[in-house]
Amino acid sequence: MSILLTGNHVNQLKKREEMSSTAFGKVAIPHSLQMSALKTQGYIVIAPKGIRWDETGNEVNLVFVLAVNKDNKNSYRNIFDDLSQIAIDPKNISKLISSKNYDEFVNELAELL
Repeated sequence: MSILLTGNHVNQLKKREEMSSTAFGKVAIPHSLQMSALKTQGYIVIAPKGIRWDETGNEVNLVFVLAVNKDNKNSYRNIFDDLSQIAIDPKNISKLISSKNYDEFVNELAELL
């Protein structure tokens, strides 16, 4: 897997997070306000034991990092909305974080979409 996030994009993710946390419930969906990724990609972190996400003590188990190129900005809203709908149901998160392997996770996520 190649990571196509530039240092500038990582800084944009941090700035967005400083504005307000992208965590809600047990899920975080960090994204920048600019569509400046070299290539549109998503990165997923599964943390069954949780990750302390912000200064308020929010703990998340699932992180969907969105890196969006300006050429795909129309798709961004659909992706974000779909992931947000999945994230608001604790049963969905429980299913996803209990996946035993990559294929199982992808299958569970595809069923939820």
